[in-house]
Amino acid sequence: MLTKQKAEELIHRRETLLRALQQAIHLFLDEVDWEKHILEILRLLGNAADVDRVYIFKNHVKADRTIYTSQCFEWVASGVESQMGNPSLQDIPWEESGFTRWLTILKKGDIVTGRVKDFPIQEQELLLSQGIIAIAIVPIFVGNELWGFIGFDECTRERIWDRSEIDVLRMAADTVGMAILRKRNEDALKKSKDQYRSIVENARDIIFRTDPKGIITYVNPAVLKKTGYRKEELIGMNYLDLVHPNDVEEVKSIIREMFRQHSAESNFDCRILTRNREMLWVDNIATILKEGKEIVGWQSIARDITQQKQLEYEQKVLHKFSQQLNGPLTIKEIALLAARTTKELFDHDVFSLDLLDEEKDELVGVYNEDLPPGGTKPVEYPAKSVPVEKVRNREILEGQSKLINRKSDTEQSDLTRFGNETRPSRSLMFVPIIWRNKTVGVLSVQSYTPNKYGYRDLALLEMFGYQCGGALARAWSEQSANERLQELELFYKVTIDRELKMVELKKKIAILEKRLSDTRNGNR
Repeated sequence: MLTKQKAEELIHRRETLLRALQQAIHLFLDEVDWEKHILEILRLLGNAADVDRVYIFKNHVKADRTIYTSQCFEWVASGVESQMGNPSLQDIPWEESGFTRWLTILKKGDIVTGRVKDFPIQEQELLLSQGIIAIAIVPIFVGNELWGFIGFDECTRERIWDRSEIDVLRMAADTVGMAILRKRNEDALKKSKDQYRSIVENARDIIFRTDPKGIITYVNPAVLKKTGYRKEELIGMNYLDLVHPNDVEEVKSIIREMFRQHSAESNFDCRILTRNREMLWVDNIATILKEGKEIVGWQSIARDITQQKQLEYEQKVLHKFSQQLNGPLTIKEIALLAARTTKELFDHDVFSLDLLDEEKDELVGVYNEDLPPGGTKPVEYPAKSVPVEKVRNREILEGQSKLINRKSDTEQSDLTRFGNETRPSRSLMFVPIIWRNKTVGVLSVQSYTPNKYGYRDLALLEMFGYQCGGALARAWSEQSANERLQELELFYKVTIDRELKMVELKKKIAILEKRLSDTRNGNR
């Protein structure tokens, strides 16, 4: 039976762990490179958990396709021997070393915990050689990949971990996983930008010339290819007619200043519109054209930087979303935030986020919204629950993303229908929400515009879905931990009430016994 003192100790330890975890989250936010703060974070967690050693192991696969794991970071308490230089903890083959049981447990998203003396004999030798008496091993997932694990060692006492403590340790491992995923995403975006920059620098540039009034007098073939105009349509057109209306005044001011100061060159970005009214960002290097001392016009060599601008915008939006997710959010609040953010990224008409209830074997709607015809503000529709067996696209629940561009309104390809069912979406994206190597939900954005989304959009939504999964994991862990805390508080209250009632009952019995004794003595 849990004593009051023990329960209070557990509550205090959990609160201390949560404060340490909050500090860790702030450190991860301050630096994209998570490794710069990991040792400080392990120290915070080790002191808060009151353990002797905290460490991180990373999995890797060698040429023989065998899965190995190696210790890469460690913190130890004062007086505890470090194992960072222990060669036995490098390149450990999971299966050959006798730790297959651990790998199976961790892949399921569960933890390995207990007293070492209770573990299988083939596991005890390596653990006891490090002086470990009790241990807790928590998996670190990056997306749906078991990246490694974080371990907590007791070397001076036996210890049984409480469920509320385990919940916080899971949150810590999830936070490390999200930091690693964030770094991967940042690296991928940077690599994508660098690759794009290389392509742009080696592509044929857009070149055109104008007279002093801005009337186009020459265009090269690249201009025709980029804008979709024919040469005869562009010659004689004012360059400003190609510029996006919101940029016209700024471009006019730049060119006017070039003419006023006889500047040799000016560099500026602006948006231009193609023949089909699509928008392109171009980086212009504008040069004054002279015949003798007379200015006869200007020339621009421009490069298409639309994708670069789009990447910068997406990176900014995703970074903002990542920061917002680190607050104390409920599952519904995360869904609302996801809807607003995907609207910025994809300009969708329909949004839905459903979570998978494994016990009931159904998809439970968290948040659905639909943009009515001619409307500017989306309308929220009641969430629905759909049995898994009735979900048409089972591939999504199995972890596969899906892009659907309908050829007709009668095509039935989406997961569920809600809102205005007479107006089916024409371009749809579905991605699984992954948490600890399992699909826990489905995220979808849809448009009434045909062929609006492509596979690049799908890849971006996939990455967004992974971010949501991590946030939902934290929200769920916090919810579970709070429920456990409420259970403990209720238990204490009931126990205290019962003790008070027993004291009162004993007092009444004592009074009755005294009266009986007095009566007997009086009769004598």
